[in-house]
Amino acid sequence: LTDLVVVTAPVVMQLYAFFEEGRMDANSFITAVGLLESYVFRRSICDMQTRGLGNIMSTLVHKLRAEDPLGSLKVALQMRGDAQRFPDDDEFRLALETRDLYHTDNCAILLDRLENHGSRELVNTKAYTIEHIMPQNEALHKEWQDMLGADWKNVQKTWLHRLGNLTLTGYNSTY
Repeated sequence: LTDLVVVTAPVVMQLYAFFEEGRMDANSFITAVGLLESYVFRRSICDMQTRGLGNIMSTLVHKLRAEDPLGSLKVALQMRGDAQRFPDDDEFRLALETRDLYHTDNCAILLDRLENHGSRELVNTKAYTIEHIMPQNEALHKEWQDMLGADWKNVQKTWLHRLGNLTLTGYNSTY
């Protein structure tokens, strides 16, 4: 979460206070932090304004209820106005499939999460760089042109910075 943004700290601190007071168990606390992370990350990937996140978080912290911290967080996030809404699965999926993710602030975080999702042996990707599978060079080698077809320039332009053409590597300088 702190890799994405630090302005969630007031909400996380209040949730942790509820945890320490015994008002929520460890699983609920972890779920709540994951929910905040999902909210911030989805908004970023969906290219929704993130400048006002500090104000959103300061409002959220006052919506948390001691008798049901996780439930009140879910309700508060769901009740955000249209400009501050929580992107749904369809909206998030569409952004993942169609957006230029290479030029987003969180591309490396996304690729790290994909690399390590469900793994019992996490890979430290901090030293890795983002590599394009299909080259960025406008003068593609003949083999690439043939593989992409007669409309290769448009295919390259369309898909170049999308998720399916990006990967993390520790060997970028040797490619």
